[in-house]
Amino acid sequence: MFAGSIYGVRRVDEQEFRYVGQTKHTVAHRRVQHFKAAVRGRKTPFYDWVRKLGSREDVYFQPLELVIGGPDELNEAEVRWVATLRAGGHRLLNLTDGGDGVRGHVWTEERRRAASARLRGRKGVSRPGPENPMWGRTHGDEQKARWSAERKGTNAGAANPNFGKSASDETRAKMSEARKGRPMPSSVRNAHTRHHTNQGVVKDTCRHRMDDRRQTDQGSEEQ
Repeated sequence: MFAGSIYGVRRVDEQEFRYVGQTKHTVAHRRVQHFKAAVRGRKTPFYDWVRKLGSREDVYFQPLELVIGGPDELNEAEVRWVATLRAGGHRLLNLTDGGDGVRGHVWTEERRRAASARLRGRKGVSRPGPENPMWGRTHGDEQKARWSAERKGTNAGAANPNFGKSASDETRAKMSEARKGRPMPSSVRNAHTRHHTNQGVVKDTCRHRMDDRRQTDQGSEEQ
């Protein structure tokens, strides 16, 4: 008897899951393993997607379900999540249907509905799409500030898994090759222009936006 986890991977700023996996360790530990495999150049649709994003901060590993039991229960839970999310329109990059890796097993509509019903209301289980209580809503600034304060320093210094480590020349070369040809901001100001100006995203707290306003006001006064 052991405890394992089912996790989903998505962009930090999107709700669509792109991968579902299982682990007998912590999700954080599995996250590190995935990034190592991506840096080593492992060729799968999922790792290609991770490399395409470019930054680890853009990839979010979300625990979906804590499984108490054995390997069979963990496999069953993974198969259930893969089927449920695919049925919900999530474009998963998994090469198999989960579990023992057998692809091509097709769940009946009745079985999908039963699996979905088992997930509803289960504590600690994330529900995709309109069934999620946060669907169409956003967290308030006060809540975001509280979370930011709680997380401050949790991934710094010795708490960071890469603390005291440095990438080898070979790893640096592979990372450089993976980023080649991909446009990346050369400065914070450049990133501001791409995110706020080019994409039409307005954020009044952005210091560059406030600088722009001051320059505009100053120019108006001089005229």
